[in-house]
Amino acid sequence: MYNKSYAVSIQSDQSETPNKEKSVMSRVFKRRRVESSADEYQIYLSLPQLDGNEDPLEWWKNNEQQFPSLAKMARDFLSIPATSVPSEQVFSSGKNLITDKRNRLVGKTIRMCLCLRSWWSLSLFNSS
Repeated sequence: MYNKSYAVSIQSDQSETPNKEKSVMSRVFKRRRVESSADEYQIYLSLPQLDGNEDPLEWWKNNEQQFPSLAKMARDFLSIPATSVPSEQVFSSGKNLITDKRNRLVGKTIRMCLCLRSWWSLSLFNSS
């Protein structure tokens, strides 16, 4: 995902024809920036792992200058809220399936019934 969407492409930046209006220094700094972003992922992987108590968003905020592309990717993925609604819906429907009279159903049978029920609600079966 990182290489496809977030990493700066070295070939596309170096294949551009140099503009006469650009100074030599701007091309040198651009090339240095592109080369450093290619190693950004490897540098990140070489860092020691942190303990689980540190806030990941705070860590990426503090290290955004060192890892700009990875920090952008982290903001995109870490901002997705976690949700438990689908799992709670499955448990609720399971409660309706497993009643006092049907308390000895095998796990495989329960999974099949829940799967069929979700297919039925999505209208995957033809009514004909």
